[in-house]
Amino acid sequence: MLSPRTSFRLLALILAIHLTLTAAYALLTPLWQAPDEPAHFNNIAAIVQTGHLPQLRPGDYDQAYLEQLKAQGFPPELPIAPVRYEGHQPPLYYLLMVPVWLVASKGAGMAAQVWALRLVNALIGAMGVLVIFLSARRLFPKRAPVALLAAGFAAFLPMHIAMNASINNDALAELFVSAVMLRLLGHAAEEKSRSGAWAITGALVGLSLLTKFQTYFLAPLALGVWGWQASRGGRIARAWRSAAALILPMTLLPLPWWLRNMRLYGLADPLGLNRHAVVVVGQPRTADWIATQGWGPFLDRFITFTFRSFWGVFGWMGVFMDARIYGLLTILSILILTGLVYQLVRWRRQELLLSPAQKRGSGG
Repeated sequence: MLSPRTSFRLLALILAIHLTLTAAYALLTPLWQAPDEPAHFNNIAAIVQTGHLPQLRPGDYDQAYLEQLKAQGFPPELPIAPVRYEGHQPPLYYLLMVPVWLVASKGAGMAAQVWALRLVNALIGAMGVLVIFLSARRLFPKRAPVALLAAGFAAFLPMHIAMNASINNDALAELFVSAVMLRLLGHAAEEKSRSGAWAITGALVGLSLLTKFQTYFLAPLALGVWGWQASRGGRIARAWRSAAALILPMTLLPLPWWLRNMRLYGLADPLGLNRHAVVVVGQPRTADWIATQGWGPFLDRFITFTFRSFWGVFGWMGVFMDARIYGLLTILSILILTGLVYQLVRWRRQELLLSPAQKRGSGG
């Protein structure tokens, strides 16, 4: 069994290697060779240059020009300023990156700004790996290697390294998701959490909604854990304080952003998604692909590409690893799933073999 000191030393080693690999990828990858990176960069630029959050407008997405940029490798003579189609994204990540932009822009060119932003993203990604370790350790308190394996998998997944090494709001969103999961695991283990503890969880959910709207699933998940905890003691009717402590920050933090979008894009569009759908005319759509290619080729491509992009597809999702590597990763995935199923069955069998007295003694 690993001692806590050994466990944290191994974690420090994992984080150091992860940061080294991510920083190297960030510095060696040519400018804009990551999905949507110029659009995310331009969101930060808009805040710096105008003092206001970007507003998504018709003309912010030009499919033909974007394809030209990608085909020519984003040459310096073709500006990336017209690539502005991420203006609907929540603002927290971009606001946090403004100081990085300003520091990096002093006496340096655009390349220095990109490298600085990428490196800060790498740090955020490393923090996410740390929180994943803490969550796994809380879930399996007596199995230290499991937490290290979880952190190591997240740290050395090639696609994860690539995404953490580029300018995007995914790393920060992942950090908040991991932090909320850590908090919810703590709540689930407690008989009753204080209102202040629920307020922290609610604030983290609210901040996640200010980072990326796809984190919305955290809100019903947090409410579900709260309801489960309250129902265990039959206290739902008396738990209004903790409910308010959870709901208020998760609602009030993103509320100004939603109201701003409703003012700009209409009352029915608090997330700006309807405006985004109107602006990105010409963007390849799944329905169009199915209409021209059929369901069979679509499902084949969906399964194959989803698997490959999970492990690693680089550039603008067009630079693949050697096919033999994906073959080895297929075998590895099968082994991982087999081991997971075996372990779940083993744990379930052990639970069934426990006597009622043993279950009470173990908290079951």
